[in-house]
Amino acid sequence: MSVKELQATLEILAKVKSDAAPGDRWKEALNKIAAHISQLFKVTEREVAILLRTDDGNHLKFVFPLALSEGPNSFPLASPSVAGEVTKAGRGVVDNVFAQTKHLSFYERMKLEGPKAGPIQKMLVAPLRGTGLPLGVIEVSRKGADAAAAGPDFTQQDLAVLTEIGAAVVPCLQQLKPKIL
Repeated sequence: MSVKELQATLEILAKVKSDAAPGDRWKEALNKIAAHISQLFKVTEREVAILLRTDDGNHLKFVFPLALSEGPNSFPLASPSVAGEVTKAGRGVVDNVFAQTKHLSFYERMKLEGPKAGPIQKMLVAPLRGTGLPLGVIEVSRKGADAAAAGPDFTQQDLAVLTEIGAAVVPCLQQLKPKIL
């Protein structure tokens, strides 16, 4: 599926399926976005994360994986995190030595079902730019026991593709986004 096809699918979901419960449409949109990204970058859906700025503008909250979206799983935008820096700067990051980068490792220790256990070794992060403040980020990670086991390095071309996906999905995310906090 191309980015334009993903965008068209999300537009249909946002506009045409208005009879479905808003929460169901939101989850379906997140699942479609994550499935597209995981297929494109050859990672598991557990290695895709979407974090959005909370309604107060001061925190980032996991909205995908859905297991992390439950509860208060948010952190201050000012905390030392790659997601926070990308949100504030509005520029993406390719980090192929992520295991050595200072970050909020707490979320890596949360047990999610599925394959690809281990710490995040490599990460690709693109901003989600909406109207007004940046909306948040999309992260793609490669997990494994070490960098070699995690898979190939991310490239600047990968970042360009993820940034394009981010720009394409923002209108749907803004339209369907529930109150975050």
